[in-house]
Amino acid sequence: MNKSETIDNLIQLTRNSFDYFVENFGKGFSCYYRDVIRGEKQIRRFIQSIAYYCDHMQAYRKVIADCGAGYGLKSIIMKLLGAQTVFTLDNKHERSFTANKLSDALQMDQRSFFPLQCSAENLPMESTSVDCITAFDSISHIGNPEYFFKETYRVLKNDGILCIEDGANTLDILSFIERKKYWQQREYGPFISYDGIQYVPYYEKRKKIVIDLIPDASRQTIQTITEATKGLWGNEIRQAVREYQEKGRVFVKPEFFCKDPVTGEAMERCFNPFVLAKTIEQFGFRVSLIKPYINPENPLRRLAVNTALFMYPLSMFIMPKFALIARKIHVQ
Repeated sequence: MNKSETIDNLIQLTRNSFDYFVENFGKGFSCYYRDVIRGEKQIRRFIQSIAYYCDHMQAYRKVIADCGAGYGLKSIIMKLLGAQTVFTLDNKHERSFTANKLSDALQMDQRSFFPLQCSAENLPMESTSVDCITAFDSISHIGNPEYFFKETYRVLKNDGILCIEDGANTLDILSFIERKKYWQQREYGPFISYDGIQYVPYYEKRKKIVIDLIPDASRQTIQTITEATKGLWGNEIRQAVREYQEKGRVFVKPEFFCKDPVTGEAMERCFNPFVLAKTIEQFGFRVSLIKPYINPENPLRRLAVNTALFMYPLSMFIMPKFALIARKIHVQ
């Protein structure tokens, strides 16, 4: 099956009913499709967007690792556009499993498409084995971005490329205000995801951990420690509890304050794109900010976006997305 036939199959797949997606790919992907993709027009935009970034990466016949790939739709598109091998990486089993089912439905070559469950901070590839690494709307969810940059440097070949696109632009004030509301919902609730699941607030998760560690503590002590450990997770919370017991206060500070206390996953961490570029350079990369792909359907919005893109990167303060290309500096 050639590339154009497989892309046509993907577009045909999007024409199926919601019930079809639930039956074949599960409720999580079905709700993602309904609320995010929303049909054939949007999948065509997805294809245009990924083609744009593949051109920047010169990704044709290259080995690509797509980090934080979710259900693998963008990974699949990269493979269909001509990548040699694609690793679609996500830390949730359900999403990697669904990516595999989607590739089966599209009759893709399973010898060159590998959905894997893993952390972006511990990539399951050998050193200098990958041409390109992508992080589309995922850098804002990585628990420790610096670990990810170290792993990216290790895994990429010399002159290999890291491509990042994300909507977590801290310079865009309107988007930043919306993210503050989101952080508040994740911390204290209620938060209901697009697939209809009501998640336990992070405050309640931390409170349970604290109670398990010091079950005899007073209610006031539990509340004080739970509030003071916002943004901490795992062993960091245990360390904070010991500090409070020994010194009456918590000294350990989070490097980001909206994290899952159990998994350490960051939630919509925001970045100043210029600062992020400087940070990545410290890990052995040459970094360039590039225009993000934005193509809204509404003509007036499209005109406004194109005007802002004309002034990019000076228009970063009003851009809902940012994008960058980081090339690994050649090592002899």
